[in-house]
Amino acid sequence: MPKRVLVDTFCTASPEGTGIASFARVLTRTVHALDHTVTLLTGGRQRRRHGGSAKKPMPPRAVLAFDHPGSEKSSVGTMTREGVPWWVRNPIFSARTLAMKLGYSVGGTTPVKIDDTDVVEMKVMRDRLGHFDELVNVNDVFRASMRYFDATGRMLEVTPPEPVAVAHFTWNLPIRVRGAKNIYTIHDLIPLRLPYYTLENKDLYFRLVKHCVDTADVIATDSESSRRDIVTILGADESRVVNTGLATDIPDAVLARPPATTEALLQTFLGLGLRGYFLMVGSIEPRKNTARAIEAHIASASPYPLVICGPRGALSAEELRHGHVLHHIGNPVPDGRANLQPRVMVLDYVPRDMLLTLIQGARALVFPSLYEGFGLPALEAMALGTPVIASQTSALPEVCGDAAVYIDPYDGASLCEAVRTVSRWREDEIAAAGHAGRAQAERFSAARYRAKVAALYGSLGCA
Repeated sequence: MPKRVLVDTFCTASPEGTGIASFARVLTRTVHALDHTVTLLTGGRQRRRHGGSAKKPMPPRAVLAFDHPGSEKSSVGTMTREGVPWWVRNPIFSARTLAMKLGYSVGGTTPVKIDDTDVVEMKVMRDRLGHFDELVNVNDVFRASMRYFDATGRMLEVTPPEPVAVAHFTWNLPIRVRGAKNIYTIHDLIPLRLPYYTLENKDLYFRLVKHCVDTADVIATDSESSRRDIVTILGADESRVVNTGLATDIPDAVLARPPATTEALLQTFLGLGLRGYFLMVGSIEPRKNTARAIEAHIASASPYPLVICGPRGALSAEELRHGHVLHHIGNPVPDGRANLQPRVMVLDYVPRDMLLTLIQGARALVFPSLYEGFGLPALEAMALGTPVIASQTSALPEVCGDAAVYIDPYDGASLCEAVRTVSRWREDEIAAAGHAGRAQAERFSAARYRAKVAALYGSLGCA
């Protein structure tokens, strides 16, 4: 019997997107394929109406719900943070904190149906969010819930306009939907496994994931590796932690694209040849092992450049602090032949379609991450027939099976030798590796993921 399933937009709201955003899109399309109604929870900042006889006109709700996150930083008013009295801003004396301690949810928890989407051109948002049948906005709910949990140690409770059978959160958000079975997705425990390589507030993070584990109807995760961590580190009941795996959201048109088209796109936009480069996908940070990958690639003397596609985060400078690493990024090889391509190219951000093209045309995806809860880029590469060089740690062997060239992520020589090996591969060897990857990727097909989600909802009496 069809049910109403609520899914948050916490990760899909960003224009740049993340691996979790891809997961969220797949989830909404999967819920739709199971014939359930998909209700998306958005957290746009809806301005409250002012009292008095002269009310300020408000833009349509959809405009505020889908406003660019960066636009909130600019203001035409005079009330900046610096203009707020210290006794309001102070974390001890703050009126907001006091209200939260007394049990009031500051930020607003009244859900509002977004029924005026015809005002907004929705093609971009539908591509970003996945499938949805209806939209519900709770004013600034994602940030408000974190403030509320930090102040009180409790979940922010929300009652949607229509009863919801399942609230399937795509992250460990401190929000609880009244009257629903609440599922929280914990993709990994990287802030606890690698605390020296992440900037999260570890105390707040641990309290949050522990509270999710203790209060959820079910915890969903992506791999057996993450499931073991959740049970072992957080003391979760094994029967209430379910590994649903993941699936990709690669369009069929991309999967069926002929090599000549991929090569033309690469040459036109980036000057790269088909199978003529190695590719890393992900933010430039210590956990992704970027510096060691650059050093190993340079040491390999491969004739193919390394292309790194990912944003520079807060820890990028720390990861690239070595002068000999920085020297090679975006510069010609240091032997006077300035007409040659740089040994390492960095693309901070490319649209999703171009990213898939880069993966599809690479000689191999290099994925030497120190720790992954799943490793979606590796699955995407295999689905597209691209060989994978992957770490032999955490969830990656589980995802890649026998279809990857494995390396020790802490040993630069291991990665260097793998790059040399794949650089020497003939076309038939690349094709064989691609065939093995596609076969492995079928283990994470949309149909299998749909069956696991259906079983998860069925265990809660919501099939």
